[in-house]
Amino acid sequence: MRSGNLKIEFARKEDYGRILDIAAEAWSRQGINYVLKERFGIVGSKTPEERIRETLSRFLEENPGNVLVARLDGEVVGFMTFDLDSDRKIGSIGYNAVDSRYRNRGIGTMLVKRTLEVLRERGMRYATVFTALDEAHAPARRVYEKCGFKPLMTHVTYFRRL
Repeated sequence: MRSGNLKIEFARKEDYGRILDIAAEAWSRQGINYVLKERFGIVGSKTPEERIRETLSRFLEENPGNVLVARLDGEVVGFMTFDLDSDRKIGSIGYNAVDSRYRNRGIGTMLVKRTLEVLRERGMRYATVFTALDEAHAPARRVYEKCGFKPLMTHVTYFRRL
């Protein structure tokens, strides 16, 4: 998929560092580990940024063919991961983010649309995505809804200090 000088393509190993930087920047202000840090301080030995880098690094190494990037003038400005459930024919959109300097340009929407194409090409019949209901995730929810996703169920995470 291409728009002007923006290309959506499969990630290459040399893109991984940039993907991790974009993820660390995005998760420094959203997500469960960010919320935990805001309420309780850092839980454990790692910051939210370190945790997302570790988790996403593992995903990239184990699933190199399940990562797309948005490349603007050759620079990676966004990414999207996905998983496949071949038994149920469900493709799941996973970790994704767009560099904050390039948001509100339709890049996230283009990543979702291309991911949906890839899921179809790989034999999936359904697509799913999980996102939070907080204000920080509102832009992501708008993108998913624009791409035809409908809420299936809501989710609540309970947490307490022992």
